[in-house]
Amino acid sequence: MEIEKFIYLCVLAVLFIVFLIFSFNRKLKIKEQIKYMFPALILSGALFIMFEIRFIEFNIWQFNSQFLIGRFYLTLPIEEWLYYIILPLVGFLIYRLVGNIQKLNSNANYFVAMSLILVGIFAVISYINRQLIYTFVIFMFLTVYFGYVIFRGRFKKHYLTFYISFLFSLIPFFILNSILNGLPVVTYNTEYIIGFFLFKVPIENIAAFFLLYLMNISIYNYLLDKKFY
Repeated sequence: MEIEKFIYLCVLAVLFIVFLIFSFNRKLKIKEQIKYMFPALILSGALFIMFEIRFIEFNIWQFNSQFLIGRFYLTLPIEEWLYYIILPLVGFLIYRLVGNIQKLNSNANYFVAMSLILVGIFAVISYINRQLIYTFVIFMFLTVYFGYVIFRGRFKKHYLTFYISFLFSLIPFFILNSILNGLPVVTYNTEYIIGFFLFKVPIENIAAFFLLYLMNISIYNYLLDKKFY
């Protein structure tokens, strides 16, 4: 048996086990609120799966079958499909942990201002790198969606918990992606990215995770506040 074929799957399995263990903590109320998280998982996952399929077609990156079990759906390995389920679930867990440690109070206007500055930075990065497909698409979508969240105003009370939990969520993100890029499970065409790496992770992937995390948490909070079901 070629053990290296199971590395990606095993790391995902460890993250999922961590999520399951903490989901039994009654204070976090994961079981009661997961119903508001699943629509966010589906919507964000569908968008990113669409991105990935197109990026593979453009040869922006490729997967190394040496580190995959060999199951593909719509040109993507099954591990990549699981990535967009498990990583957001772990992020959701961290968001709930941060929100339940203590009552977080702050002046939300500071975070609105900071968010607007970030949107401006993302917009500039997207524009000046418009010839780099991956960089342009990710930062452009991040600019548009983040701007939408800010100007709707409904996310204002969640900014502090969001930012703190995002920083903690970078820990499993970097662990997983450093392994993927270090083996490498994924190889990138440097013609389509800026070429700046942090812990072996392209800056575009960090921006993509920010977008993924923002989509999941903002949709979750919207559904939770509205309580449609």
